[in-house]
Amino acid sequence: MKKKQLLILSLIAFCLNCNPYFLSRKDRTPDVPVNTTEESAPPVRAEITKPAQLTFIDTLNQKREIRLSDADFKKNIKQPLQTAGTSSSVKYRIQLFVSSRVETLREQKREAEVRTNLPMYISYEAPYYKLLAGDFDVRSDAENSLKKIKKIGYSDAWIVSSRNTAAN
Repeated sequence: MKKKQLLILSLIAFCLNCNPYFLSRKDRTPDVPVNTTEESAPPVRAEITKPAQLTFIDTLNQKREIRLSDADFKKNIKQPLQTAGTSSSVKYRIQLFVSSRVETLREQKREAEVRTNLPMYISYEAPYYKLLAGDFDVRSDAENSLKKIKKIGYSDAWIVSSRNTAAN
């Protein structure tokens, strides 16, 4: 009999504690006073907002955000004239280096510009930055430059192709 009474009392206490009426006054959301000059405006409740929960990656990258400068990107890229018959063309570049850190890539870009005579480009495909060299219309030109680049010391370099459409 005492077990039943104890169970009933604990259920009642549990139900009462789950009711928002029994929250302490500081835990309730405060009511914003309604402006009495407006006509029949409904009362507004101010919502307490919590700061956004950071993800694991956000906590790792905190205070390490990097901004790219305009100097990291070539502005004077020569675009080939598109004829009416061709709507897209394939371009070839040589990928020299990949890194998730843009500072490392900038250092490699400076070094590669000194060692090679090719224009350097930085490409970003999440989460990696890629260092690309050259801008070739024909794959054989890219292969010839690749041989020279491998002799310089970039033994892991390879040719990548991309389709440039007239819309880009």
